[in-house]
Amino acid sequence: MNTKHALVVEDEAALRLVYKEVLQMKGWIVSEAVNGPQALTLLSTPTTPPLVFLDLHLPIGSGLDVLRTIRADEKLREIYVVVISADPYLLQEAASLASATLLKPTNLQDLLHIVP
Repeated sequence: MNTKHALVVEDEAALRLVYKEVLQMKGWIVSEAVNGPQALTLLSTPTTPPLVFLDLHLPIGSGLDVLRTIRADEKLREIYVVVISADPYLLQEAASLASATLLKPTNLQDLLHIVP
């Protein structure tokens, strides 16, 4: 059985649940983090997820810093990272490091389309 693991990094519980449910609909097993340090801890495990949904506005640690850490780390840099933000300027700043971007609010069609 081929299992796909994803990490959702989002501090808003309702959005985290929506992202998790969309990923599960597409066959992904989902881990969750609510801040940057927690995300980096989960990414440092031996079974690194190949997909991350990353909110750029987090209560502890910056999503942009998490993204920069992912891209700077040889073990993590190939992760498909979908960055999500309501701030179009921050999203634009992260776009060169992201695999894909989503501007909040987003809709179900956009979420389904962006999940590999």
